[in-house]
Amino acid sequence: AAWFAGMGPHTVAFANETVAVCDAGGGTTDLALIQYVPSPDGRALMPRVELGLGGLAFAGERLTDRLQELVLRQPGAQEDWEGFDEDERITARLAIEEAKRNLSEEDAVLIRLDPGRRAYSVRRKQFGGAIRSELSDLASAVQVMLQRARLGARDVHRLFLVGGSSLVPSVQ
Repeated sequence: AAWFAGMGPHTVAFANETVAVCDAGGGTTDLALIQYVPSPDGRALMPRVELGLGGLAFAGERLTDRLQELVLRQPGAQEDWEGFDEDERITARLAIEEAKRNLSEEDAVLIRLDPGRRAYSVRRKQFGGAIRSELSDLASAVQVMLQRARLGARDVHRLFLVGGSSLVPSVQ
């Protein structure tokens, strides 16, 4: 996905530029620095991966876990959760996953772990605080990648954020 993100119809604009790609998908996050250089005949651009880091434990499920922890700290939520059977926990987890997506566009969400039961409110700012450690780990990984490539932030001309977790405002 990282390679594809930089190979769109505007690739010509990237000649001799360094592009950073952060693919924060459902399971892990991959980072890449890609430089586009002219082909030997000068008729096309060829990507040259400067450096990539893959499999970082940041994205999808991990962020959903943090949101679930926020919800379960609210009065009555832990008791509800403990009373659920496996199917009810799956339903609750899907509600939490949907709320995570909705927090990308809304300031607050109401989460019903089980239809007909009480709703739990979570604000985007709370969620951002709950994932602060993960965001710090991601920022550190980016710094390591830049250091290994002997580049600074100013050497990166464009940044592509791809994958569902890239929609989280704190990530952006």
